[in-house]
Amino acid sequence: MNPDPAVRPASAAEVMERLAAIAGLPNDEQLLVSQAYLSTPTLVGRDADIGRIRRLVSRAQHRRGASVLIRGPAGVGRSRFLDALVLEGKLGGATVLRADANDSTNGSYGVARAIATQLLRLLPDVALVAAESNLSVLAHVAPELLRGRTDVALQAFEDSQHMARRLQPAYRKWLTDVGRSRPPIIAIDDVLRIDEASAATFAILSSEVSQRSILLATTLDSRMVPPPYLVATLKLYADASSVFELEPLTAPHSEQLFGSIFGEQPNLAPLSHRLFGIAGGNPRDLLRLAQHLVDKKILRY
Repeated sequence: MNPDPAVRPASAAEVMERLAAIAGLPNDEQLLVSQAYLSTPTLVGRDADIGRIRRLVSRAQHRRGASVLIRGPAGVGRSRFLDALVLEGKLGGATVLRADANDSTNGSYGVARAIATQLLRLLPDVALVAAESNLSVLAHVAPELLRGRTDVALQAFEDSQHMARRLQPAYRKWLTDVGRSRPPIIAIDDVLRIDEASAATFAILSSEVSQRSILLATTLDSRMVPPPYLVATLKLYADASSVFELEPLTAPHSEQLFGSIFGEQPNLAPLSHRLFGIAGGNPRDLLRLAQHLVDKKILRY
């Protein structure tokens, strides 16, 4: 509250530190504060890409959907960029359905099942109406659809190929019908590691969304060799998608990243250039170096 801005605390962390000193309390929470900022850094160096994302999100709300493929090496910030896309969608009023490779532990169609579960939780009325014409088929990935229904039996299939021929088109139609009233954003992190059946389902969807109110976004490790069964699927994704190639940060962007964490300190430039030389602009490695220096109490947030 001091009239002189220079005397006021510069950050919430400084307020915490001063109050702890007044109360005679240890600064144990400082490490937790620094870790929080280091784990959710400001997104830097991606302004042009975020501008493209905003336009795609806006278009998807008006029946001009799109497929987005976010590609780059490990640590370059693919998941962080997907977070930014999801945030833009939420700010635009879209329903966000998100999954990653961990959902594939539920077996075949694991990721498709995770998306279906979220859809029924977030938009139960819309999803139930849209599924009505294919309940017996869709119940294989969304068993909740048959809850309390005694008039519909689960569809039997001869084998996995028969199931794919019936289930995948029905699933894509379901998402499309939902999109007519509540356009969704479907975000799938680490597409190289999701189950084969889900990958095929969403790859075909990626080629269909341009005329639908759906934005499909996936991330891909560009240095990872895909398994043979995913080669054709990934080609379909790439051919149908707006591809975002994420590169390592430049030296000025690295300095901007550290400035967002530590503030405009006198030695920020030489420190950031030193760490940039070690990490080569890889955001994950830059933050790991910063975390190491904080843990060793060489730096303080």
